[in-house]
Amino acid sequence: MSIITKLVLKYLRLNPKRTMVAVISIILSVILLMTASNVFVWGFEYMKKVEETTYGSWHAKYHDLTLEQAKRLKLQAEFASCELIETDTGWQADVELKMISDELFQTTQEIGSRIGMTKLSELGIEDFRPDGQAAEHDISYHMDLLDFYGLQYYNQQEMSMQKLLWMLIAIIMGITALLIYSIFSLSFMEKQKYVGLLDCIGASRIQRILFVFEEGIILGIISVPIGILAGTIASKYVLKIVAKYLRDVWNLGIEVPFTLDYRLVFLIAGLGMCTVFFAILIPTVQVLKVNSMQLIYNAGETKPETSKIKYYEKFPVECNMAVRNLLCNKKKAVKLFVFAALSIVVAFNGYIQIQSMRGKYLLEDKRAEYPLDAWVSIYSDDLTKGENAIKE
Repeated sequence: MSIITKLVLKYLRLNPKRTMVAVISIILSVILLMTASNVFVWGFEYMKKVEETTYGSWHAKYHDLTLEQAKRLKLQAEFASCELIETDTGWQADVELKMISDELFQTTQEIGSRIGMTKLSELGIEDFRPDGQAAEHDISYHMDLLDFYGLQYYNQQEMSMQKLLWMLIAIIMGITALLIYSIFSLSFMEKQKYVGLLDCIGASRIQRILFVFEEGIILGIISVPIGILAGTIASKYVLKIVAKYLRDVWNLGIEVPFTLDYRLVFLIAGLGMCTVFFAILIPTVQVLKVNSMQLIYNAGETKPETSKIKYYEKFPVECNMAVRNLLCNKKKAVKLFVFAALSIVVAFNGYIQIQSMRGKYLLEDKRAEYPLDAWVSIYSDDLTKGENAIKE
């Protein structure tokens, strides 16, 4: 163990409260990342199950086949399943591929050529593959289902589920990194005299950087595994509540069990360490700006005069310290408030969208009905009352 690592561990032991706050902050960050990722992955599978149950699990549909072409199509090794349906114009095949990727469209076209499908005689505006290329065979795709795999129409501008997940992860990482940075920044202010002493005794730039940087790495190595474990447990209980809500409100009998993907665990571990890295990055750079002579004469002169900060006697010491910290770091406080406001706006917008999908804002006529009057019964989301009808 190097002398710098020993100094970092000693500093962490001398500041147990701050060390505990930093550990808890990192753990909460990883819990948020783990829970959000698990809920989204589970949600993907749930929506795919709903789509498959409602409209079918086919990814591509071959139209107007001869019986010989249909039989040859059923033998293709690329398909996980192939269901043949006889229609008025020939045979139709609903196929599900083993591998879903951006090459799906090209693969289905090549298979069509392999079994001898004829090319379209004319190319209209609608005769294009989802990747934007001209269609060569009479094949359509289950794009609503493929959207859950991250595949979309070439000219479609809607955001895919995978992009939405990465945006949510980026927002969580940004907010939590800012909070963790505040803790490391206060720690750096306390460390300045030690950094100055290291500079006086001839410590290299790398050693001074490691004195600050290793603190984040050590705390991250301790906190991230705990956060992953706690996040997994929290995800399990959250998904139970979500599944129960869907069963009670939407009457959906689809069951998707919670499964933990080891790839997701490694991803969250890496993202958690990246969050710590971004949080400790600025204090690490600030180490190189510490001047030992300036530190000797002005050590700790980073706080405003106490007479300019009002002390609220009716509030606890922790509350007064929080107010002082915000006043001493006004720029950071503004950033925190902006992130908090944006988070509230995004959450409220999502709530409005969900309520709108449930029909909460649709017009509902609750006036009494009288004989010989024409009435149109309008219901928002209760389909058990029947369809709209005109009563006379």
